[in-house]
Amino acid sequence: MLERLEELKLQLVYLLTGEFILSLFILFFFERWLLLVLSILGVLNFVLLIAIIIVVTRGVKERMLHLTRVVGSNVKHALDIGRVGFLSFDDQYVVDYTSEFFDEFNLDWVGQRVTSIHPQIGQILSGEVNHLAIELEEVKYEIKRVSNTLFFKDISDISRIQKQFLENSVVIGYIHFDNYEESTQYQEEQTIANIDSGIRQPVIDWAKKNGMFLRRVKADRFLVVLNEKIFKNILNERFEILNQIRESATHLDLAISLSMAFAKGTTDFDELEELANQGLELAQNRGGDQVAIKHVGRQTQYFGGTLVANEKRNKVKVRVMAQSIKELIVKSSNIIIVGHKEMDFDCMGSALSMSRICSALQKQSSIVTSGGIEKMMKAAFDLHAEHLQGRHTFVTESQALNSLNDNTLVIMLDHHLAEHSNGEHIINKAKHICVIDHHRRGKDFTFDPTLVYIESWSSSVVELLSELMQYMGIRNFMSSIESTIMLTGMIVDTNRFRLKTSSRTYEAAAYLRLLGAEPGDADSFLKETYDDFELKTNVLHHAQYLDNGIVIVPYDEQLLARPVMSMVADQLLGISDVEASFVIANVSDNSVAISARSRGKFNVQFVLEKLGGGGHYTAAAVQKENMSVEELSQLCIEEINRYIENGGNI
Repeated sequence: MLERLEELKLQLVYLLTGEFILSLFILFFFERWLLLVLSILGVLNFVLLIAIIIVVTRGVKERMLHLTRVVGSNVKHALDIGRVGFLSFDDQYVVDYTSEFFDEFNLDWVGQRVTSIHPQIGQILSGEVNHLAIELEEVKYEIKRVSNTLFFKDISDISRIQKQFLENSVVIGYIHFDNYEESTQYQEEQTIANIDSGIRQPVIDWAKKNGMFLRRVKADRFLVVLNEKIFKNILNERFEILNQIRESATHLDLAISLSMAFAKGTTDFDELEELANQGLELAQNRGGDQVAIKHVGRQTQYFGGTLVANEKRNKVKVRVMAQSIKELIVKSSNIIIVGHKEMDFDCMGSALSMSRICSALQKQSSIVTSGGIEKMMKAAFDLHAEHLQGRHTFVTESQALNSLNDNTLVIMLDHHLAEHSNGEHIINKAKHICVIDHHRRGKDFTFDPTLVYIESWSSSVVELLSELMQYMGIRNFMSSIESTIMLTGMIVDTNRFRLKTSSRTYEAAAYLRLLGAEPGDADSFLKETYDDFELKTNVLHHAQYLDNGIVIVPYDEQLLARPVMSMVADQLLGISDVEASFVIANVSDNSVAISARSRGKFNVQFVLEKLGGGGHYTAAAVQKENMSVEELSQLCIEEINRYIENGGNI
């Protein structure tokens, strides 16, 4: 349409120029004919003007007829009600018509290229997207294309309503004071009042300042109700209340921290409350001093967790748990014990003790070993194979599946995720599952456990089993070799009692010594060969010192066994000013892994969790498929830097 107008305009200029030249010629040479010629030209111009008007009107009518066919009858009325405007463009994407809708916003695009209206419109012209949402002059539009026409729907009101709906969505949470009961149970009233003033009152003030509804449901727990807008505000502050309570507790010389959980993403209040409970359990099982966020349909998010977990279990809880596990065993027809892949001393030692508990209770049990056994543990197992095989039943996963029935109890030791288990198929089919672990929970169970005993502040599962055995009323059921393997597991997981130890750890070690554990034999189990020593030395040559006391060791010269990686990481902590170490190497032809260790000021579990791994505050690992050592090293460095930038405590 515009091209035709341009052609007519050009032709009119030529015509008027010709008429002017003709008039001058008549004036100088045929003056007496001038009036006649001008009259004729005037009539011709009038006819030409009428013709131009007819052509333009016909073109507009044809264009409107085309648009009417596109959108149907009663176009203007329907579009006005729906707050919809439209524009048409030619084959060169130049706007040749806009509806009256845009006059309200003083928008006139006729003669401009469509892409000049907004850069994103090119996506809909190219067919990359079917519809598009843009903002022009503080008005939001949804754009759709039909042939050479773009329809603009004003969605400002809808967007505003959607935003208000999202901001007012209900979020339910729980706030729990870790170790509050233990810290106050033997204190005088005045001391408890001082603790409440320094610990509880800041939470009340924080909730009031942010407009949250807060109700105390227990001495150490609050229920909190808020909306999405308030939640985003406290999320942007990265839950500063965690640091405030931590500082107050330090000032009062208390081991109290804050665990919080928030649930959102649904209008079902029962579901929100259940999710909040699950989130709080996750936060506490991971050691407390952190926030767990449960959003329906998404993975759990975590914030905080900058403190090493304090010991929170007490003898009453251990006694109750021991009785519960004992009852589960007695009621079962048989027991299948599963550990994690590549069973180490802690995993095997706890499996042996659980097997002996079942035997003492006159119940048939079997230990699944098809996921492999770690190198040093395998050497110790082979050394005492005759003794161990005479007292325990070791089976493959397929053999264990044959003995699985509706009344079978499956006990998961030293892990809580099915994908890490050497009996994953067993877990997926079992009706009764008991979980005993000391790793921080990273995500929800993919199965329905009957009983869960996860204590992330424990040094090892062997420590947990050593305590449980004392409350089951069973005597003289462990051999010296079995006890020594258990003690070795505790020695390995505590880096020879230098990390993650408490008074309960030493009490458990003393109990194992009473059962006949030999520290000398345990030490001999951990002796490395000269080849291992030489390999470790070679790996250490690749160490790189980063800022903030972090050492990273990318090694890709050959495959490394995980125990070697762990030993290198442990050895690096013996260097002054080294707070954390990360050893990265290929563990198989298509798998690369990280083994990380920390002295206690740097949360290696938090870092590797972002890469899909897990573990403890001071010991963690992750494995990736189809990735190079260099690529994983770069990802690891990025997460380390992000952890420090976001408030890591180095």
